[in-house]
Amino acid sequence: MRWNWQNLNERRAGADGRRPKGIPWHGRAWLYLAERITLRLEWHLLSRSCGASVSVENELKLHLAFPPFSFWFAIEAPVFWREYGQSRALRLDVHDWAIWWNIWTDPHSWSSETPRYRNGAFHILDFLLGRHRYSSRPLACEWVEVPMPERTYYGVARLEEASRSRARWFTRRILRVEVKMLPGEQVPHPGKGENSWDCGQDATYSIVMPATSIEEGVAGLVGSVLRSRRKYGGRGWRPEAEAAE
Repeated sequence: MRWNWQNLNERRAGADGRRPKGIPWHGRAWLYLAERITLRLEWHLLSRSCGASVSVENELKLHLAFPPFSFWFAIEAPVFWREYGQSRALRLDVHDWAIWWNIWTDPHSWSSETPRYRNGAFHILDFLLGRHRYSSRPLACEWVEVPMPERTYYGVARLEEASRSRARWFTRRILRVEVKMLPGEQVPHPGKGENSWDCGQDATYSIVMPATSIEEGVAGLVGSVLRSRRKYGGRGWRPEAEAAE
């Protein structure tokens, strides 16, 4: 028999670049009873979720949450192993202004043949205020130049008014700009380096942001790329094509 635990707190990095964990408000622990039998407990003492569930999918998992506490308890054992598509869950959750439920159905799939009373959701705000409606109205569209230190890139920018509304609530309107770069004119910047596929050079193909003019949108794209270059490549970073010259 053995056990171990993990502190899952996430806080901003300190001055030395490390990520201090602090008090384990969020964490998990394992107790290994036998070769293939494990007990697992996870807790979150500052949670905003609410609900309860029981599921069987290669383990028996129990979940109980009521703000500010949330607990998960699982038993991993061969007796609970299931083939693909045979997982089952009994669940009632409340989050994002909706009530979600499963009555012994597969939590990872959905079928139109499954009765709604066994797998569904009730959206409280949609019921009270009406469903969200989205619309947009184009205001301007122009060819644009995106100035970067190494050269100028070219694209198309569109200014539009976007509206979100509900039948029984106020309409929210914002101005936004979408900038799309032309083929071969994507603005380069370094990848984040978090995975094997994003360690090299990346590029911005398009961007959408709140802005009151096309000029403001282009400036926002330039600022976004420069921040990515400085954050992931350092102040001396240059595009691969320019660095090879």
